[in-house]
Amino acid sequence: MKKHEVWTKGLIKNTCITEDEIKKDSVRRLLLQAMMLLDEKYITGFSIKDFSKKSLKKYEKSLRKNFSDKQENLLCSAIQYLTDAFPEKKMPVKKKDIPLLIYLADEAEDAGISPGQFWEWLAALKKFL
Repeated sequence: MKKHEVWTKGLIKNTCITEDEIKKDSVRRLLLQAMMLLDEKYITGFSIKDFSKKSLKKYEKSLRKNFSDKQENLLCSAIQYLTDAFPEKKMPVKKKDIPLLIYLADEAEDAGISPGQFWEWLAALKKFL
């Protein structure tokens, strides 16, 4: 399976995002926001100013020139982790929460937390929100 398919199929299967919405700007913005969060963690000197349209366009333009395999692998890995955490279940989150959820999946994976444990934690957290 191609990495792009992992992103889209994982997002469709496990979130409130539909197949039709994958092609829309709103989903692209969610992925850009998630990538910005990951880049702030992994790329020295990168910092997020905000998630405004202007900042997202500037970031997207920089990706066209400098999108690395590492960045793609990090995003793909986090989405695959979420797919493993929610194999038959819908993620109990709103679309706007997806960038943070992708970031948290990366953190959990780095900490050695299993996808099943991540699911249990998120389900418990959701009860209190």
